[in-house]
Amino acid sequence: MIIIPPQLKGWRFILVNKPGTRDSKGKLIDKAAFERAWQTTNNYSIEDPKLNDWLRENGNYGVLPTGRHLIIDIDKNGMGELRDRIIQRFGPTFSVRTPHDGEHRYLVMHHDQESLSVPLIDFNSGENIGHLRAGAGGYVVGPGSRIEEITYAVSDGMPPRHSEQLDDPRLILAEWIKNNEPARFTEKPGKSDLPPIQIVDVGHLSNFTLRGGDFYGPSPTHGSKAGLNNVHISPAKNLWKCFACDSGGDGWYWLAVNEGIIPCWEAKPKRLVGEAFKKTKQRAIELALIEERRSIKESSARDRVADRVRAFFGGKS
Repeated sequence: MIIIPPQLKGWRFILVNKPGTRDSKGKLIDKAAFERAWQTTNNYSIEDPKLNDWLRENGNYGVLPTGRHLIIDIDKNGMGELRDRIIQRFGPTFSVRTPHDGEHRYLVMHHDQESLSVPLIDFNSGENIGHLRAGAGGYVVGPGSRIEEITYAVSDGMPPRHSEQLDDPRLILAEWIKNNEPARFTEKPGKSDLPPIQIVDVGHLSNFTLRGGDFYGPSPTHGSKAGLNNVHISPAKNLWKCFACDSGGDGWYWLAVNEGIIPCWEAKPKRLVGEAFKKTKQRAIELALIEERRSIKESSARDRVADRVRAFFGGKS
């Protein structure tokens, strides 16, 4: 019988196929969920009789990180720099060695986590080297389960660490996460004559913390469901990134989002156009972030009127 470690009391669990289970084509599927709807209804507490009956029958089980729980799933090829960064930022915690020499690291965060299933990628090789998992974003095979005749073994038996991190885990591990490049509005063709808008001049930074010259904080428009910092701002680059929406940009996009002209998730290349652009430009003028520029035609007409006025009054005795 498989026994769930007591350190995981309070976590949720699902039924996973028994060791050696194969599909109709003979493919090994002993890591697959035994029941459907495991994300919603078919997940169980450690005391649930159905779960324990399954374990007595030598069935495998999975751990579903709901609520404040987070699991960082590290593949074998991520056990170097990636694992070192995770330990540096999160500290030691309950960990499980996987059959292929990877590791599962279990954490308890400050607040309930958003549903996450985020691949971690080594951009030098292009390899997937792990995942961030939370909520209905996915499960991992639990310690004690046997896959391909190898047991998932506890490598660190301390209780799952209650993390003091205030940053979204996607922000902490950003260099291993594929994200859209922040939209640079003033570098787009036809927009080069527009002056840049500095993010720090737009503001909305009262809930942000300055660290190492950069700002970290929750989104000013939609906040963070997990109560974590999910926005990173680099004043030096004049760029910002929202890891919750996978969006970001320069000062023009920061202004458009914080003035409610476009939603945060639309802050991506080629989205600040048409009426959205006109409204953002007008708001920038009203806030004295840029100067209003007259067109050549408009300027010439005004100059002619001014010349006539000067000529008229200049000719009076």
